[in-house]
Amino acid sequence: MGENSSTLSQATTANSELYLTDIILQLKDTSSDSKHQNLDITELVACGLKDKPDGIHFPLVQTSSSPRQWKVEGFLELPNEGSNSVVLIATSEECGNVGVLHVDTPRFNMETAARDSECSQIWRMETSDAELHLALWWKVCELPSELSIDLDGK
Repeated sequence: MGENSSTLSQATTANSELYLTDIILQLKDTSSDSKHQNLDITELVACGLKDKPDGIHFPLVQTSSSPRQWKVEGFLELPNEGSNSVVLIATSEECGNVGVLHVDTPRFNMETAARDSECSQIWRMETSDAELHLALWWKVCELPSELSIDLDGK
């Protein structure tokens, strides 16, 4: 897993819910003649969630700031228990799975994120093509369980 794995250390209270928000995926290819210039990444899939065996599929929307940057319009609720890791997979219609990131999730250390709510966590995704460089970043939001809202409307 090495540098392409995100570990958020154990520590926060058991009576809280954790969410990844402001999720952004960016193609970091710097060469203007790269074969990846026209790659359209269309979806981010979160796998390994106990209550979602088929994963959660997040459509990606290209940002107005860059044609090589996409965002998730929504958030990912992280598991409190029952899952040791969440796997995030970036997909494109042309190439299928183009990047993967393993996020270890026993429980998380929220100290850094709590100190600065504007702090983003940035990770490099693993790719099968050495010339393809994808970065994924997000903010972590912690809500006490008693304040958590049923966001599915159920």
